[in-house]
Amino acid sequence: MSNIKIIKGNLFTSNAQTIVNTVNTVGVMGAGIALECRLRYPDMFSKYVELCKNKQLKVGMLWLYKSTDRWILNFPTKEDWKGDSKIEYLEKGLSKFVASYQDKGITSIAFPILGSRNGKIPIEVSLEIMQRYLTKCVIPIEIYRYDSKASDELFEKLKVYLSQLSINQIIEKTHLSRSYVDKLLLALSNPKVNTITQLSKIDGLAIRTLEKLFSFVLANGNDLPKKPGALKVAKNHKKVVNRDKLTLLQLENHLLNAANIIRGKMDSSEYKQYILGMLVLKWLSDQFESEKNTYFEKDVHLGLSEKAIDGQKEYPFQYSGHFFVPNESRWNTIMGQKVDIAIKLNIALSALENANSEWGGVLLGIDFNAKRGNSRKIPDKKLIDLIAHFNKYRLSREDILYHDLLGAAFEYLIKDLADNLDKKGSPFYTSLQIFGLLLRLAKPQ
Repeated sequence: MSNIKIIKGNLFTSNAQTIVNTVNTVGVMGAGIALECRLRYPDMFSKYVELCKNKQLKVGMLWLYKSTDRWILNFPTKEDWKGDSKIEYLEKGLSKFVASYQDKGITSIAFPILGSRNGKIPIEVSLEIMQRYLTKCVIPIEIYRYDSKASDELFEKLKVYLSQLSINQIIEKTHLSRSYVDKLLLALSNPKVNTITQLSKIDGLAIRTLEKLFSFVLANGNDLPKKPGALKVAKNHKKVVNRDKLTLLQLENHLLNAANIIRGKMDSSEYKQYILGMLVLKWLSDQFESEKNTYFEKDVHLGLSEKAIDGQKEYPFQYSGHFFVPNESRWNTIMGQKVDIAIKLNIALSALENANSEWGGVLLGIDFNAKRGNSRKIPDKKLIDLIAHFNKYRLSREDILYHDLLGAAFEYLIKDLADNLDKKGSPFYTSLQIFGLLLRLAKPQ
């Protein structure tokens, strides 16, 4: 029976005592398996750089690093990181391994296909060479064919951990700038990004950024779920990691494009009022539709008919302690309007205020029917386009990536309205009041 097993998957999921890290001899771990080892084992990387600096690691030599969780056998497959791997380099290293693995105490080992991913040696050529040498060994050996879709435990831990933090907490704990955090969250929501290697290829996420990030994750490893590939957050947190959920960067771009639809000659203190008003209507409607059935679960258990329960859903007093969205303000109603759009949007805002008197009238300062001279600031045609634009995304909590994403988006929307402070009584003050209201409403119960 052969001691060699060929596996399509992720090398780092192996249970072997030792894994092989393919390296060069000039002290660079900038791509592929080497980069992943650099992020996972920063102490090993520092020692590797020093070895290369002192010219103590050459082709045909093997350096074994013993970490607490596994051993890593550093195997040079090229001299310069910019060059290609060579068959003779593979043969020298494999010959050295066969002659020394027992003396090193290696009892099982997992290899990548040497020199294939970034070294440009054809996979089948490398496999044939590896099998020819490794069949001489008497220990279990795994050879991993790289699979970009395979589970990556550390990558999954990263996603799970970040799912439990607000954006500000991520910035505070990782010391990354806001722009890098935005890029990171957008990358994590990309269904094509499943591994650390793929994450490293995202434009703007430099190696130094990833080092900061994974240093933090590894340092907090004891607080992370133990099951590889788990996407459930810790106790008392809702599941928020979903590749289809809206990210902050997507939402900010969505709001920017909304502004482009209506801005015309208006300054930001004007057009952002209308974007904010539309965001209010869409988010509250989506969240209300998402939550309202949960308020009546007890009535289902009491045996009330579906018709009776549906009737109760239309009474605001049934939602004590929660906001209520009347029919005039619901998104399906807004989407169905064909004429007098501005007037009906004002009615929708007014109905929201009437149903939720504790809000203090903060939404009534938004007037979609406002005029400049004899003309409306926003004609119905643009309002129809704006409604269609906001219909692209659902905005309930279950549809967004992080629970404070809406709060961050509200900040983005009004952040430069402060420039209008000299306009006494300007819409800026109303915006801040709306902002405070929405932050309270957006906070999970």
